[in-house]
Amino acid sequence: MAFKQGHALIIGVGSYPHISHADVTIAVKDAQAVEKAIKDERLCGYPESQVESISDGQVTSQGTQLKTR
Repeated sequence: MAFKQGHALIIGVGSYPHISHADVTIAVKDAQAVEKAIKDERLCGYPESQVESISDGQVTSQGTQLKTR
């Protein structure tokens, strides 16, 4: 199964530099698991080029640091 028209942005933030007591380190691993699942041909089949994943330091209040295509 392939979902060629789909696009996904997966965001996993588990580390907060200014409020470390709020860290949830499992969030990044969960986001990685979602990314793996949606790229899997047996599950969702999103093409690799249509999936963007960012986490922790890549996500800022000024914006994200997404890859340009």
